[in-house]
Amino acid sequence: LLQVFKHQLRNMDWIPWGLSGKVSATASLGGKFTDPENTFDLRGRIDAKNIIYSAEMINSLSTDFSLKRGIYAAENIVARKYNSRIIGNLSYGPGDMLQYKFDLERGRLRDLDYISKMGLPINASISMSGWGKGPSARMKSHAELKAESVHVGTFNMPPIFLRYDTEEDQNVFQGIFGDQGNRLRLRQMKSSKKSSELDIQLAGDNFSFLICILNREYCAEKNAELSLGLNLNTTWSGEAWRSMSGAGKIAKLSLDSSDYKLNL
Repeated sequence: LLQVFKHQLRNMDWIPWGLSGKVSATASLGGKFTDPENTFDLRGRIDAKNIIYSAEMINSLSTDFSLKRGIYAAENIVARKYNSRIIGNLSYGPGDMLQYKFDLERGRLRDLDYISKMGLPINASISMSGWGKGPSARMKSHAELKAESVHVGTFNMPPIFLRYDTEEDQNVFQGIFGDQGNRLRLRQMKSSKKSSELDIQLAGDNFSFLICILNREYCAEKNAELSLGLNLNTTWSGEAWRSMSGAGKIAKLSLDSSDYKLNL
């Protein structure tokens, strides 16, 4: 289907051209094929199954679509990926104006094929939402992810909250692990005249799940414990992260298992 409309969609470099799968569609069409952006009046519905993109499988997807006055729109998007359900809307129009909104409901971390193929013994209940609006190169957007009932092997983890915002002059990523005592904030400025910053604060809590991630032999090790306290702050100009400078302090490091012990 993408190949059929390749000429009309040639300027949309954000389209995932590598999509493959089974597609059925119904549509009504009017206008001049030689001048689609100004004359097309296209409306219809797409239903797709077993969509593959970048080695990720989407079991089913349905959407209403339209093209009118140069505005491409996909509305009432509903996609299913194993146990996860994704809903949203998307539009693209003159001036490279892109607008979208999505919500992922009742998802599981292992519904991501990339995570499953890695073989990590990790899973969680996840929810995710986001929106974006503006020219694709200078878009203002927001996305957040919440993970609960997280476990790695036999190790339980507290809830995780991640947030990512983009603006014309900066990108900001924030993460909270458990509570405000364990947090990460990265502010990436796009101008070399402004200062970017990374700040990490860990309160010395139990991070035993890292033992399982680093060495799977310890995934069933009930007695393995890791506690970590850390304060780190670095800055650099714009996107020149290789020139970062700053200071950090390990406030606590304790590793205790049946094989060895380490305390700092």
